[in-house]
Parts: sequence; C-alpha cells; structure tokens
Amino acid sequence: QAVITVPAYFNDHERRAMMKAGEMAGLQVLKLINEPTAAAFAYGLANMEENIRVLVFDLGGGTFDVTLVDIGNGEINVIATSGDHHLGGKEWDDRVIDHVSKAFQEKHDVNPLDDLSSYQDLRQKAVSAKISLTRRPKVNIFHDYGGKMLRLAITRNQFEELTADLLERTVEITNSVMTDASCNADQIDRVLLAGGSTRMPQVRKMLAEM
Repeated sequence: QAVITVPAYFNDHERRAMMKAGEMAGLQVLKLINEPTAAAFAYGLANMEENIRVLVFDLGGGTFDVTLVDIGNGEINVIATSGDHHLGGKEWDDRVIDHVSKAFQEKHDVNPLDDLSSYQDLRQKAVSAKISLTRRPKVNIFHDYGGKMLRLAITRNQFEELTADLLERTVEITNSVMTDASCNADQIDRVLLAGGSTRMPQVRKMLAEM
C-alpha cells in the first residue's frame, strides 16, 4: 500500500497517470496528496492548534515548486502554487561545468565536454563542489582530459555570481504566488524549506531578505 505525493499544480490527467503508474508497479495506491501538504505533515505542522499560513519553498535536483498553504483546524489547504519543471540543482551544476570547461579551453585550447566520460567526471566534480560550498568559502576543482590538467579555485561568491539569475527566477515565481494569493510577506507565519538545493546559503539568505 502507498500514498504518493505529487506537485500541487498537477492536473487531473497527470494525477491519473501517477495513480496508474503506481498500480502498474504493483502498489495499492490509497491516495495522492500534494507535495506541500506532505511537507507540512513531515514538519509536524498538521497537528498544530493555531491557524498559520506557510510558504513551502521546494527546490530539488531538477524542479522548483513554491506553494502557499493555510493550516488550521486539522486541515491543510493549498492557497496558491507555481513552479518550474526546468529549474533545480542541475541548473546550478551546469553553471559550474560551463565555468570549468571555459577555463580549460582557455588554458589548453580543447573542450573537455567533447568526451562523454570527461563530461560525466566533470559533472560529479561540479556537484561535489556545489555541496562543499554550502560549508566552505572556497573549493578547488581538478580536472584532467587528454593528458592535460586544470586546477581551478571557485569561491562561494563566484558561485553565487554564476547562478544569480537562477536564484532570481525563484524570486520571481515566489513573488508571483504571493501576488496570486494577495499575500504580503508579513502575512506568512512559517517558511518550510524542502529539497536538497535549499541547503545552499544563497537560498536561505534570499528568503530571509524577502
């Protein structure tokens, strides 16, 4: 038996497809619930006695969703939601990959992305660098391709500059949801961070400023 979570903006066709996929996998699907609702349950907010408005900011590896929910009287109601299927941690990784590959080409006049194994290796290093930069102010990336080597230092500030427009897209979508709900920042009681990419310091800083 299973309860399956889906993005809040999934339409009926997408929800039926998810239900069918679960059944094809051999599961008895008891119910589909919205992901922001699941986040509220996970954080223990469903059992709170007070009435609160929560912004669920979900930045995962491949997608971004932001939802406003009202919680009270044992109910969780989605007020407004939006997202981007092509905005997630992968886009942040791609910026690091592009930055390193350009530096490699400038030094050695060859593109390390022309080779699939080199590209995969560089992607792993980019992911590792991104994660390290959540804790450290600077990381070094070493990459070798075709017998040539590059050592490149990337600071957290550089990383945030490389990805500033991606972060701005999350701001625009968040503002859009708040506008749709006629909601001001001072009307939000809690912010729930979901998805591994919300561990990036730039995300938390941006939300605090908003």
